[in-house]
Amino acid sequence: MRRFTNPTLFLLSLLLMAVPALAGPHANVAKTHAKEALTHAGEALSHGDMGHLNELVKHAKSAIEHANEAVSHAKEDYEQTGNSHVQEFIKHTKEGVHHLEEAVSHAKMGHGDVAMQHARSGNKHLKEGMEHI
Repeated sequence: MRRFTNPTLFLLSLLLMAVPALAGPHANVAKTHAKEALTHAGEALSHGDMGHLNELVKHAKSAIEHANEAVSHAKEDYEQTGNSHVQEFIKHTKEGVHHLEEAVSHAKMGHGDVAMQHARSGNKHLKEGMEHI
């Protein structure tokens, strides 16, 4: 382990380790929408587990809306910071949106089991995206 003899360098290194991946002006908005997307995706799963496909659709659509907003703001952040973690967040969130859209489609057709598989995958990808911000 490296030992720091200069206190200023030591403090600077601690600060750099604590910097979040999203650091631009759009970061807080992206994080807020990502958290809302996860909340609604969780609600979609809960309702789907109870067989309430209409509620699954309602919450999945809300999750999609918030996730798309999060991606939009994260893209702005990436243009300003170039942070690779932001790219990973965008990738996982887009994949989550894809699965949630599939969940909505299958739920509307009455395919509850398939809808739940997609809802679970969507939720998983949204969570994985959050690990990068």
